[in-house]
Order: sequence, then C-alpha cells, then structure tokens
Amino acid sequence: MSRFVLLSGLLLLTSACDAPLVGNWESDSKLDNGERNKLEVFGDFTGEAEVWATSCRSCNDWTEFKFDFDWEEDGTEFDLEMDCDDGPCDGADFKLECEVIEEEGSGEEKLDCKGDGLWESYPFDFQRDE
Repeated sequence: MSRFVLLSGLLLLTSACDAPLVGNWESDSKLDNGERNKLEVFGDFTGEAEVWATSCRSCNDWTEFKFDFDWEEDGTEFDLEMDCDDGPCDGADFKLECEVIEEEGSGEEKLDCKGDGLWESYPFDFQRDE
C-alpha cells in the first residue's frame, strides 16, 4: 500500500512539473509605469507574483504588490489562490483563473487570466519570459 501512495505522489509531482503553467511569465506589454507584472510558477503547486497597480486610470501613484500563491490544474485552466504578503494587502487576496494559449503561427505561449474581487477588471495578460 505504501508503494502505491509513494508512486501516486511521484506521478502527481511529475505531472505538475510538466504543466504548461510552470515557468516564468511577464506582462505581455509594459505598464504605464514602465514595469511588467511577473509570475514565477513552480512545479510544486506554488508560486510568487509581483503585480503593479494604481487606484485610478490616469494616476501615477503605482503600488507594487507581492503575492505567494498555490495553484491547481482544472482541465485546461489553472486556479491560483493569490495571497498578498507585501503591499497594501487589506482585502487584496484574490483568485486568478488562467488559461495557457499557444498563438497560432508563432507558437508563442500566452497566459490569459481573470481575477476576482478587487482585481476583477485588472488586465492580467502574460507572455512566457524565457
């Protein structure tokens, strides 16, 4: 029985390492402050993120948020539970639902994500950071 549990755990870990989400991602374009948002996704179902945001559309008062997250695969989508650990974190935790998309012709990988709560209208569009 213990061999089965060990083998199952190893297979689960192997499949996580092979998940298309694993790796480094950055915003597909620079933000108005010249920075890019970044995601670093690990094969152990965890990750780290740096997200820049401002409280209004044309403001220059950008704030950096840092998140740790756990993720899980849900078919072709990935759910990231974003836990704010640096920045004005009060109410900043959220769920990010992402899908890896391969651009036809170029073969480039994009990560299309949608947040909830305070982050619902924030544009989370990433490209693979090689």
